Amino acid sequence: HGLAALGGNRRAPHASVGEYRSLEEDEEALDRTLGGELRYARVNGSIETVWQMPLGVPKGVFFMAHGCQHQGTDMFRDVPICSKSNFGRCLNLPEEAHLRRAALARSYLVMAVSGGMGKKSCWFQRDLSRVKMAVEYVKEVENITEDLPVVAVGASSGGEMVGMLATDSGLPHLKCIVPQVSSVSELTWGSSAGRQIPTLFVVMPRDGYTFDMATDDYLALQSMKVRTAMIKVKPRKVTASYLERCLKSDLAQKVVEALQKSDALNDEGYFEGDPLEKLWVEPVRKVIHGKVNDTLVKDESCIFERMTAAFAFHEFTGQYAEDMLDFCEEKGKYANGTRKED
Repeated sequence: HGLAALGGNRRAPHASVGEYRSLEEDEEALDRTLGGELRYARVNGSIETVWQMPLGVPKGVFFMAHGCQHQGTDMFRDVPICSKSNFGRCLNLPEEAHLRRAALARSYLVMAVSGGMGKKSCWFQRDLSRVKMAVEYVKEVENITEDLPVVAVGASSGGEMVGMLATDSGLPHLKCIVPQVSSVSELTWGSSAGRQIPTLFVVMPRDGYTFDMATDDYLALQSMKVRTAMIKVKPRKVTASYLERCLKSDLAQKVVEALQKSDALNDEGYFEGDPLEKLWVEPVRKVIHGKVNDTLVKDESCIFERMTAAFAFHEFTGQYAEDMLDFCEEKGKYANGTRKED
């Protein structure tokens, strides 16, 4: 899961988008309360770049780096311009969408680039220069000052990518990085912390191998006096309200009942086994058939991502969106460099 080559704002300035949005809310109207229209470009002819401006003047760029088998369009709501993209549509996956909206609510321009092959791919070493070109392009097109700070969040392969962005030859004006379920080996290699950029690790201890590597990097950065912290993501219960990001409440309740009957969940409501084994898929498919257009396909489905996020082994998460932003802004429990670990 590392890099393939390596392996006047209408909202309050620090508004929160709250818990994950319910499907029953009008997503289009919600996006309009947070930001502008989705914009799309193939920078330098081939660098797929997608971005959304906040309503007011942006205070920074919030760069989101996808994991393997994904693309930059996954973060955004599907609109006509998405049909031009490498994947052919925008997936608006629930974890990524929640984080995107939290950043928009705090007046960040949110952008993403499709790394690697540009579709269902991991990131490559060459992508560092491509991300730099994309960020520079977006700032120029939106008439934003060149030195506007950048915050970068990435999961798995994307986490390694944001680590690369923090190296000495990385992305200019980078203020903070948040690698999820990932180490930042390029940054800590040879005991170099690059430009001493604050780093928040979002880890899933259930994935022991990645957790151990991330912990090594966390301790290495600490020893090099870099402001760093760690959030440990725990498994979550699969309840009807948890699934309402993907399903209407009555259907979500029926899905949970089907999961309980099929023994996919234990008595407390947690997954009994790894959702990637897909033992839950057929019981859910029977419930939702003809009622919702979720494909239940890994890396494309809203429901599938919510299931893997609940298991908390190796998945992008938006669960701690406000904490990620607080860390990078040195606010809340992260004010004055406090709070090392959650």
